[in-house]
Amino acid sequence: MSQRLGVDIAIVGGGVAGASLALALKDSRLSVALIDRGSLQPKIPDLSCGIEQVDPRVFALNLASWAFLASIGIVLEDQRRFQPFNRLFVSDASSLGQLEMKASEIGESTMGAIVEHKVLLYSLYQKLQASNAACFEGVTIDSLRLSNAIETPSEITLADGTVIVANLIVGADGAESWIRKETGFSTNEWDYGHRAIVCTVACEKPHQKTAWQTFRSDGPLAFLPLPAMDDQPAVSIVWSIEEEKAAELLALSDQDFLSELANVSENWLGELTGVTKRFSFPLRQRHAKTYYQPGVVLVADAAHTIHPLAGQGMNLGLQDVSVLSQELLQAIKANESLADPKVLSRYQRKRKMDNLSMMAAVEGFKRVFEQKTLPAGLLRHLGMAGFDALPPLKRKIIHLASGR
Repeated sequence: MSQRLGVDIAIVGGGVAGASLALALKDSRLSVALIDRGSLQPKIPDLSCGIEQVDPRVFALNLASWAFLASIGIVLEDQRRFQPFNRLFVSDASSLGQLEMKASEIGESTMGAIVEHKVLLYSLYQKLQASNAACFEGVTIDSLRLSNAIETPSEITLADGTVIVANLIVGADGAESWIRKETGFSTNEWDYGHRAIVCTVACEKPHQKTAWQTFRSDGPLAFLPLPAMDDQPAVSIVWSIEEEKAAELLALSDQDFLSELANVSENWLGELTGVTKRFSFPLRQRHAKTYYQPGVVLVADAAHTIHPLAGQGMNLGLQDVSVLSQELLQAIKANESLADPKVLSRYQRKRKMDNLSMMAAVEGFKRVFEQKTLPAGLLRHLGMAGFDALPPLKRKIIHLASGR
């Protein structure tokens, strides 16, 4: 006989955003179902030394994300593979311009931390085991019946016949969100014509807790600091580059790839001595025109994706989750329906402008640094050189980058 379960909230997608939302609601009287096609079991990540064990997908979490995760019981400092950074160094390969930003300039000891995807998921899933969330793992959705009335719940039918009846459905199922597509959310989106190459690299010199980024006419390159592996400094590489050039880089031998990487980074970390398998993914900008419809709401990558050059994608997503959880908790205190447009519009109002502002800023940076003309290069050089002469503006940018 098929199972039928009634809950207040059904979260579709058990990644970082979905699991975080379930944990943010765990101490409330709200009943939650979390649905994912993969496993929701905590799998102990291989934390043995060596760059081959590092997850190629890492997040640069700012202080706001750090604080939110702490509020739901995730203590990043407990992670062995956790690397705080207190300095951001940015350079322009075309104009020789450069600028440096330090956490100390805003009275902080750090600007954020680099955390591996698998390590963060392990911590989240551990906490989920002790929560009252009903977890449905390894299952796909067969059909969705969305209610058009606040008083009438929606229904999700899983492929195994289980029916989940929920007052509110949350789409937290990533950039290719099934929920977003199935429910007809409209988006503004476009391809960048670039791919991001990610891998882990062992290097000669210590990174000094610095996140380093150079802007090139063919795309930005970032070195993100990691804990030392086998007592050797290591960094995570995110190289966003044109499609054709990306294919060439992926086809190179490890040694030739390291030589090319050392050349474009001007040997910032000395000799590059090792590299893991390289992965790549296409870059696409996407933003839902609205974050909610009757009975359903989108968060994180399901609502918006952003170019990785500023490392803000996960930070925006976690702030979505933080704000949505606060609005839902406030709604039950005020005896409001979770699906009430007044409740969901408050979430959208608080997050949409921040997300659009960050997306516009990143797009602006990308376009400015893509300009290959001499006047554009000169303007970039003068702008970066004069940055230190404007301490209030510099502090504002550092606050923005750190989420404080």
